[in-house]
Amino acid sequence: MKYPSIFKITGPLSLVMIGGLLLPLRAWGAAESSYIMHNGLKVILVEQPGSPVVSLRVMIKTGASDEASRSEFGLAHLMEHMAFKGCARHRDAGAITTLVERNGGEINAYTSSDATVYYLSLPSDQVLLGLDILSDLVFSPLYDPKEYELEKEVIIEEIKRSRDNPDQLLMEEYFRLAYPDHPYGRPIIGYEETVRKATVDEAKAFHTRHYRPDNAVLVITGGFISSTLSETIQRFFGNLEKPATPLARTLEPNLPPPTGPQVIITENDHATLAKVIIGFRGPSGSDAETPIMDLLSSILSGGKSSRLVEVVKDKKKLVTDISTYSHTPRYQGTFMISLETEPLKIILAITAVWEELKHLISAPAGDEEMQRARALAEKDFLASQESAQGLAAQITEFESIFDDWRLRDAYLPLWNRTRQTELIQSVARHFLPKNLTLVVMLPPQQPGKPNSDYPTPEQLISLANRLRPPAPQAGVNTAPAFQEIKLKVGPRLLVMRDATLPLVTIKAAALGGLLAETPEQNGLNNFMAAVWTKATKDKPAQALSRAAEDIGASITAFSGRNSTGLSASFLSTHLSEGLKLFTEVLTSPAFSNADVETVRPEILAEIKVQDEYLPGRVFRLLARRLYPDGHPYSREQLGTQETVSQLTAKDLRKSYKQLICPKNTIIAVAGDVDPQKIRENLERTLADWPQPDGCPPLSIPKTPSPLKKLTEVDEKLDRSQTHLALGFQAPGLGSPEAPALNVLTAYLSGMSGPLFRELRDQQSLAYTVQCSYNPGLGIGAFTFYIATDPQKVKAALAGFKDIIERIKKVPISTKDLEGAKRYLAGTTKIRLQTISSRASQIIMNSLYDLGLDYEERHLAAIVKVTAEDVQKVATKYLDQDRAVLAIIGKKTD
Repeated sequence: MKYPSIFKITGPLSLVMIGGLLLPLRAWGAAESSYIMHNGLKVILVEQPGSPVVSLRVMIKTGASDEASRSEFGLAHLMEHMAFKGCARHRDAGAITTLVERNGGEINAYTSSDATVYYLSLPSDQVLLGLDILSDLVFSPLYDPKEYELEKEVIIEEIKRSRDNPDQLLMEEYFRLAYPDHPYGRPIIGYEETVRKATVDEAKAFHTRHYRPDNAVLVITGGFISSTLSETIQRFFGNLEKPATPLARTLEPNLPPPTGPQVIITENDHATLAKVIIGFRGPSGSDAETPIMDLLSSILSGGKSSRLVEVVKDKKKLVTDISTYSHTPRYQGTFMISLETEPLKIILAITAVWEELKHLISAPAGDEEMQRARALAEKDFLASQESAQGLAAQITEFESIFDDWRLRDAYLPLWNRTRQTELIQSVARHFLPKNLTLVVMLPPQQPGKPNSDYPTPEQLISLANRLRPPAPQAGVNTAPAFQEIKLKVGPRLLVMRDATLPLVTIKAAALGGLLAETPEQNGLNNFMAAVWTKATKDKPAQALSRAAEDIGASITAFSGRNSTGLSASFLSTHLSEGLKLFTEVLTSPAFSNADVETVRPEILAEIKVQDEYLPGRVFRLLARRLYPDGHPYSREQLGTQETVSQLTAKDLRKSYKQLICPKNTIIAVAGDVDPQKIRENLERTLADWPQPDGCPPLSIPKTPSPLKKLTEVDEKLDRSQTHLALGFQAPGLGSPEAPALNVLTAYLSGMSGPLFRELRDQQSLAYTVQCSYNPGLGIGAFTFYIATDPQKVKAALAGFKDIIERIKKVPISTKDLEGAKRYLAGTTKIRLQTISSRASQIIMNSLYDLGLDYEERHLAAIVKVTAEDVQKVATKYLDQDRAVLAIIGKKTD
């Protein structure tokens, strides 16, 4: 979980140790707390009684990947340097370092792809000085023009220094190749030309944009008393103003599909041995697989008896050094195997590594090997907490990647629960030729005497393509699956065990939402969901909130077009308490008059505010005509001011009783759970859930009449842009035509598709233009949307018409067809990464009678879609004489 040193650039200062003291062991029983200040600054305090040191860190959640254009490359790192060149209260360059040193402390900073961190350690009685220094240094640098130009030269020298370091150049070459056209692929330090050209005004603008309290985290660990510190933190950080607009992020987190193996051979005059990095695309830092990959790294190279060290280095003597590293930043990660060897041994060494990777599946780690790897990894993990500085660094790292520093407490238990099969699944998933990036750096050959025994790119590519780990053994699933378990008490139960993180998600759902509302009670079920989790019959609002927070649980209710339900998540260590609390909220909500009247003004305000968002407004306008005959989908999700104002607590209780009962409800549980124990627990906690007579299954409404003509509806508003939505009736969920409609959507909406390419890029009609297929129960909608200048409305509509008619007449190309299919497959995987998203998907598939394997069947059907299939559904459904056109804004003739 650490960043490679080459991609974590240390600041301009040398470390100053807290010298001369033999520190006692840190006392156990550290008190931990965190909160968010009024200006958005997150504060994390870990009090370690008895520690003579206090460590302070300010993390700005901006790194090199947030540099928006080439002119900014290197600015994140430059921020770090300029912080030490004078600031508002400590004005002179070098004043801060002198002050820290004279008070027995150390100070420094680093920049990574995702964050910039300033850290300071002092004797514990100097915590106020630390807060004074960090608040000034981070948020109030002076940017003196003379110092700025001088510091740029320092950084340029730092860049030049890296040119003489073969390891640095090797790592840069690897990241460039592994992250094509991605910010992670460029050096954090920037390039000489970009640093030299960066003006002081550009640097100030970057600082102003990113160095804001709601983009920062303050971490304090060590010997202090939290209760006496909050006022001081407010004094030094409370005057920072939170900008009115949220910070826009520029990083596209996902790489394009891998096209490997990617192989490159370089030569370096300063290298004395051949250096090789064998890397594979891996999980991001926040992915559930990250701890598994860390454990895998320990198995491969964690000690002298690890597989690569014992076999490739010591037994076969093919390398002089070998190590593995799972690099897991906030987004796309990579797993690297680094080795040094004689040039003539490169092919043999890589082949030996290949064999050991294959053995991870064919000869998986046994209990003894797993335990040894756990012990090594656990030791390193705990050793980093021995000092206040190390603990602060670990907390900052978890906060940077997960946005939740508390997950560090779940990391070690997860390693202890990781199974052999989970390691096998990760190896089979990631260690493939298509995911491979191979970089080889050779020492210089004698002039005029090239060595024919040196490897060629062709040889290495051929070798890479031979990396074919055997399939996992029978019975080992590459992805956890849900199983259905029958409960005696009534609800259908779906359970999936995924122990990669100690988390549990539980959801309960029944048909409901708009489908269950009358026009007079529009908004009833959204209102019901908003009140549902306020209190239970036995726990008033405050008691219920405390009970949930005591175990770190979040419980929310939802209501959409077709369903209504409840969702919760918590750590698996609190499984029993979490299930008990969830079932209490599920089966005995209070729906008190007081809670209803508390929520009502919030919903009424939300109804009023939603009209400010014109894209949503134009789609609601479209739905009123696209779904005629009083179909529920034509109504407002939130209801109207009139209907919500008249709903009562009695109405909410009645709706709950009609919809949420055992025979109509499905429960899905996913995460670090034992399915059989879940069944036993729920049968016990749901035993008293009554099965009322008045709970008939909800029927699907009749499909509305087909549209017979083009219908135009508009709302005239004085806005800078006009918003247009063009909608067509389409088939609903489970239709055999749905795969072709999804492929059509992916083709039209992609950045290389005709909507983006022609209407946005070529004609500059809009910033946003898109289409979507949104299937419902019994009926769906295929819609086009654009927001454009009022003067360009005609051109936008003509563009829609031309593209629609063309897709009917000319089949899409094989390249576009296959690209759309790959996009759908990839985005499905992205969408279903979390156990929560998988639980949501499976419970809805089951609720709508699509089947537990619907996603797999649907993706398989998409693979079989032909260009003729796409042309057929376009011709059948995109009839512009039977459509609805909704327009909000100005419309010029």
